[in-house]
Amino acid sequence: LTTNRGFTADVSFWYNSSLLRFIESCTGRKALLNFGPFVEDALTFADHARFRMWSIRITGFQKMLGHKIFIHEALMLVALSFRLKDPTFLANWIRGMLKRLSFWKYRVLFRYLKFLLRYIFKPYFEAFDFRGFKLRLKGKISVAGNARTRTLVLQYGNTSHSKMDNKVAYDLSYVNTFTGVMGFKLWFFY
Repeated sequence: LTTNRGFTADVSFWYNSSLLRFIESCTGRKALLNFGPFVEDALTFADHARFRMWSIRITGFQKMLGHKIFIHEALMLVALSFRLKDPTFLANWIRGMLKRLSFWKYRVLFRYLKFLLRYIFKPYFEAFDFRGFKLRLKGKISVAGNARTRTLVLQYGNTSHSKMDNKVAYDLSYVNTFTGVMGFKLWFFY
């Protein structure tokens, strides 16, 4: 499972989580394993300082979402996807979080994203050379059984598809849950 370069690429999330808990139980202290150092290397020191300050403001979401979502890493991934203007990068992270969380907490995850966009990242849209963001999740959200489908939409900034000077990056993906398939769309306007 390990090589001289570290962990191999096929290490799954449950193994990472159980390894982390094993280290914490053996030492009696909290442990932190960093499996994605490229994210930290891609951001500046000022970005890291901002994230540390912001992570204090959003600790309440950690209690609501549980231990399976990492607040500090989420800030870094959202900022990096905005800087790279890559909606697929952010969509893969959101899809991974939807798979980790209980389907009852999908709305809480979207409230967390809404808080991030409105109060933290919207003032920095101009610094990222970014104009707008739009996210749509459609399917059986936070319901079980034979319930109707719902649509969650987050939209910030200039999200006009008809303006000629807006460049649009788009990602469409699907999230499979035990209640059915949900469509997940993400647009970046810059």
